[in-house]
Amino acid sequence: LIDKLSPGELNGGRFVAGTGTIDQEGKVVPLGADVHRSAYRDFIVDMMVGVARDYEVDGIHLDYIRTMGRCCCEKCRGEFAKQFGRPLAEASDDDWVGWQQQAIGEIVRRTAEGVRRVRPQAKMSAAVFSNLQGSAAQGQDSPGWANAGWTDIVMPMDYRMQTLQVRANERQFLSALTDKDKLVTGLSLYMREGGKAFPRSSDLVREQITLVRQ
Repeated sequence: LIDKLSPGELNGGRFVAGTGTIDQEGKVVPLGADVHRSAYRDFIVDMMVGVARDYEVDGIHLDYIRTMGRCCCEKCRGEFAKQFGRPLAEASDDDWVGWQQQAIGEIVRRTAEGVRRVRPQAKMSAAVFSNLQGSAAQGQDSPGWANAGWTDIVMPMDYRMQTLQVRANERQFLSALTDKDKLVTGLSLYMREGGKAFPRSSDLVREQITLVRQ
């Protein structure tokens, strides 16, 4: 795997300049990886498929499966212009959604196909944003992944305190999913205030669990 990557793309096991995301000001985005780089997509897919091949896992869970922002590096500008016929600086929000979903969708598809070749019974799940519009901006199309058969479980991480908002989010996903049984919402047991985490009331947790089970 390492032989596939240039020396500038790996540094002690961490991707650096070759695959990090660059914002509009030309600064490196902390903890981000440019999913539009084929070397990075190959790396992450090979790693996850390798886990399924080498270990008797029940499945692969895709966490943080998103772009974490927009990359405006030289390579992205060039590739976007080639594909869309106009500069990246003129991209609309819809252009960004389509481009981001293309890259993230490839990772999900290739991982699912590779995992199922080596371990057919393994389940594929993905933790995603609870708001479909917001998730699309970072390349997520979880209902589309599920409807295409790439994922067996869609897990929106819904940390809302308001149960009515959780219900509204649930309905968005249920409307978009062909197989409603693939929806498994992740709820929070804590809340944050003043930089500290506190347990939620048992009544609220019970209320939201009851809601999603219904």
